[in-house]
Amino acid sequence: MDDMQLTRVAGIGDARARWLEESFGVRTLSQLAALDADDIERRLRESTVRGVLPAHEQIERWVTDAGRLAGDGEQPAASWHGVGAFVLDVEARDDDPTVLRTVAHHVEADDTKCFDGVAPAELRRWIGERLAAPPAAAPESAPAAAPAAAPAVDELRLTASVRDPAGGPPINVIRRSDPWRVRCEWYIDGPGAAALAGHWRLALLGEGQGPAIEFEQPAPSLIALDGRTGPANPYVFAFHLAPGAIDLLTRPQAVLDLTVALTHISGTGVPGSLAAFADLDKVLVFRDD
Repeated sequence: MDDMQLTRVAGIGDARARWLEESFGVRTLSQLAALDADDIERRLRESTVRGVLPAHEQIERWVTDAGRLAGDGEQPAASWHGVGAFVLDVEARDDDPTVLRTVAHHVEADDTKCFDGVAPAELRRWIGERLAAPPAAAPESAPAAAPAAAPAVDELRLTASVRDPAGGPPINVIRRSDPWRVRCEWYIDGPGAAALAGHWRLALLGEGQGPAIEFEQPAPSLIALDGRTGPANPYVFAFHLAPGAIDLLTRPQAVLDLTVALTHISGTGVPGSLAAFADLDKVLVFRDD
């Protein structure tokens, strides 16, 4: 068994595993077992804008179960180190959304290239060439530049709700054959918030209360920061889900836990420390066929 699979712990799905990695740098069962349940609960309260927090006893079970699973005779995980960082963005053409391209950015070389389609063979070859190329030597006479300080942002607030596609009030019961949408609204504030550059990356995550039903829908493209700040001038985005978007498999209905994840991407394409999660109210999706 793979010690990297945090989702082997009951109650931890892909979205929560991703949150544990981003919040604590935890990727393995052994690392989760070494955490303190009080620290996890405190961080959850800080990052959860809306929704029901797991009970403290459940968080303690995560830690205990991770220790038990990590000790079930597994071999130590191999040691890895980074050899290159790449940011990929899939874009659709405005006049024909069926035509896609992949935009790849090599962070270390600050090199960007576009490829037709999604993850074509040319993209894999390009990444391989970037990794094989020796790093360019910096001029000996040039002193190392001090890292630029990020503008001060005191507050990042994210809210989200499931809406009727006609623009009605929030809902939590959805017929599978109907379209629906998730409206997201967020703002930043602070003395340097207006100067913050880069983009926002937004994703909608869904986990069914039961095996197999799970989905992730990223926003079609990154959202550029434009200097707006404060609750009176928020960013707004809506995920539009088509009829039948949720595969219920053979079940007549399913209860979904929905989470919206927001991450700031710097001007060089690197995810920053500025991030937020919004846990929505549970949603019941039922089939009517």
